[in-house]
Amino acid sequence: MKNLCRLLLIFVIFLTGCWDAQELNEISLVTGIAIDKGKEYKYELTVEVLNPPALEAEVAGSQTASIVFSLEGDSIAELAKKMNVGYTRKLKFSHMRVVVISKELAKEGLLEFIDFFEGDREIRSDFNFLVADNVRASDVLKITYPIQRVSSLKLHVQLDTMVDEWGGDPDIRLKDFLRALVSPGREPVLSIIKVKGSVTKGNTLENMEKIDLDAIAETEGLAIFKGLEYQGNLPINHTRNYLLLQDKLKNTSITAACGENKVMTSRIYNSNTEVKAYYKNQIPHINIDIDLEGRIDLIQCPKDVKKIKTYLELEEKFGKSFKADIEKTIEILQEEYQLDIFGFGEHMERQAYDDFKKVEDHWDKEFARAEITVNVYLKLRRSGLITNPVFEDIK
Repeated sequence: MKNLCRLLLIFVIFLTGCWDAQELNEISLVTGIAIDKGKEYKYELTVEVLNPPALEAEVAGSQTASIVFSLEGDSIAELAKKMNVGYTRKLKFSHMRVVVISKELAKEGLLEFIDFFEGDREIRSDFNFLVADNVRASDVLKITYPIQRVSSLKLHVQLDTMVDEWGGDPDIRLKDFLRALVSPGREPVLSIIKVKGSVTKGNTLENMEKIDLDAIAETEGLAIFKGLEYQGNLPINHTRNYLLLQDKLKNTSITAACGENKVMTSRIYNSNTEVKAYYKNQIPHINIDIDLEGRIDLIQCPKDVKKIKTYLELEEKFGKSFKADIEKTIEILQEEYQLDIFGFGEHMERQAYDDFKKVEDHWDKEFARAEITVNVYLKLRRSGLITNPVFEDIK
């Protein structure tokens, strides 16, 4: 009898359900949210939720894959719990992939709602954090797309693919923004997203039935912040250089001139960036060594790619061209913005702690006067399937 009681106790312990379990038919999964400046209140919160039946193959195209609803108020934390003014089910934010804020909101520094995202136990900190450039943030969540039919998920996959293929997205999540926000040696940045085409026409199922879409959401570049205040933006080409200087570049393609009106392209598949920071004669010095490995993807000049001499010549030209491109990015941040978004101050803190502590309160000014040296070393490992360039025969 005693053994039976023990057995029953074990069953009771291990067969009990979760105290906070919820059925799938009782909740709606939030995939993305957008925050704009409200017309009557401080904020307008827009939430996109999945419509699961529309994702089934037999009904694809006949229903919308997601539903968008907006509500105004003075607190994002309250609005997130108030969305059932329109929605029927309880909202679950744990699978949210994208948060878009309007450029207007960013310019006014009205980002104190970040505390809500950081403190809410249900919301993860690994979602994409974006700034909408030429439209309201809510409009970005309304642009349909035939392959990824849920706008938020389309943006998430799009940005991840851009990082893997070319490096045109800084890959900033909430945790990255917060880390830069509290660091004395780095200023925050966010991705910029814009809508190309008509927002009105892009907000329809018909937009998914066209070859040439009426509207599409595109990555645009970097939004630069000083603390929580938006300062300006950098075009998408500089985003690749930003990632490289963080030693986070995965793959990219670089193009350089090889003759008059002729270009060549190298596919970079491996990179390593080392930064040395120190003070000399009371001047901050930052030395950047960048090692790249790649292959020849395109060459329009008459070159014999079977000779070692050709490789050495092309490596030098690629290296000089890319070095100038990276130096231009740094120059813009030093002269136009005087903001260190690269985290060179963090390197200085680690490598010259005592010197950095003297200037950490005004590091951006130190960054603006720093002497920065960039060295690019490129090794071309192969030429792909190119053995006899077409342009060599028609020179």
